[in-house]
Amino acid sequence: MDLRPNAQATGRAATRVCSQVGDRWYGQRLAGDPGKRLASDPVENAKTVQAASRRLGADAVGICAVDAAWLGEQPACEALGSGTEGLTWAVVLGFFMDIGRIRQGDDEASAESRIGYMRMAVTAAAVAEFLVELGYAAMALGNQRIASVPLAIRAGLGARGRNGLLLHPDHGPCLRLAKVLTDLPLVSDEPGLAGLAEVCTTCDACAVGCPAGAIATGKDALSAAVGRNQ
Repeated sequence: MDLRPNAQATGRAATRVCSQVGDRWYGQRLAGDPGKRLASDPVENAKTVQAASRRLGADAVGICAVDAAWLGEQPACEALGSGTEGLTWAVVLGFFMDIGRIRQGDDEASAESRIGYMRMAVTAAAVAEFLVELGYAAMALGNQRIASVPLAIRAGLGARGRNGLLLHPDHGPCLRLAKVLTDLPLVSDEPGLAGLAEVCTTCDACAVGCPAGAIATGKDALSAAVGRNQ
C-alpha cells in the first residue's frame, strides 16, 4: 500500500511514540540486581548482548569502551555527568533507513527519519532493560550527552565521511545511531573501516547537495574524512 499521502501523519505518530519512550528512558540510569549477574566472561557477554540487541530491533550492533571516546580534554565517562559512574562500556545500535522512501519527497523523507528516531528510542530502552535483567546497570541514550559517530567508529560500525556522518559499508550514511551505556563487562569490537572513507574522494554527492556549499571536495575531502578516523 502506498503510504505517501499519509506520510505526515506517519511521521507525527512516530514522533509522539519517540517522545514518550525517550522521556521515560533516555538518560535515566537503570540499576541492576548484583544477585542476578552473569558470570564475568566479557567475550560471551558481548555475544549475548549483540544477539539480544538485534532481536530487540537493531540492524547493526557494535561494542566499545566508553573511556576510549574523548570529549574535549576529559574522558567521556567524566564528561557525561551524573548517573554515568561505572558505565564504562557502550553498546552502539544502528538503524538502517530506506533510501527509496527518502527519495520519494520531503514528507516521506521526514517520516522515514522520524521512524528512525522512534526505533532508536524503543530499541535502546529495550536493550537497557535487557541489561538490567542480567543484573547490570544501564543507560539508554539517543543523540544526547556523547556524540554517537565516534563511538560507532570505535565499535566497528563504519567510518566517518567528509559530511561528518557515519558511513556504513552497506548503507552509507543512511542510518540512525543510539547507544546504551552499561557496567556489564564486555570486549570491544575492532574499530574501523577507516579505508571506507576513501570513497569520499570519488563521490561528490553530499558536497553537490549541500545548500551551503560547506562540504569539501577532492584532496580536501580525503584529508577531512580520513583524518577524522584516526
